[in-house]
Amino acid sequence: MKKIRLPEDASGQINIMPLMNIIMLLIPFLIMSTEFIRLSVVDTTLPAFSNNEQVKPPTVHKKATLQLHLTVTQSGFTLMTQNKRIPTGCDLRPTATPTPSKPTLPRSGKKLPFKELGACLQKIKALFPKEKRVVLLSKQSIPYNTIIATMDTCKGYRRMDRGDKPLFPDIVISPGIL
Repeated sequence: MKKIRLPEDASGQINIMPLMNIIMLLIPFLIMSTEFIRLSVVDTTLPAFSNNEQVKPPTVHKKATLQLHLTVTQSGFTLMTQNKRIPTGCDLRPTATPTPSKPTLPRSGKKLPFKELGACLQKIKALFPKEKRVVLLSKQSIPYNTIIATMDTCKGYRRMDRGDKPLFPDIVISPGIL
């Protein structure tokens, strides 16, 4: 019987060079096929969190501040100033009385009244020209795009395109406690 000799390089090790070649070819393909995500940032001011020991006593303001709160709901926008609701239709006369159950700017059809909100904010800004802050309240059920569109309307981006000053650039986002 004749003995079969094995080649000298067949010493029981696995040749992984073809596998490494395939992986090296796949790496650039996988990197190029990944989807890059572009994140946008919205500048806002969140409420400050502090311990009870560090809370300073409230300062007394000599001049009345606006304290504008804008609530976004499925039924429309509700505006409040100094804990008083602005009446439906953004009637800023002192004799106007608000309807407790109706929002200041009710929804018309399927869309929220962003144009009316901008006009109402312009009226308020004319009465309080130095005020820059608005507190935005919304429920978790409100879509993200609606909140961003509301913030853009509060800042007055459409007016800024024409060269006007912003309406309320400081937006404070507060949890939707309604």
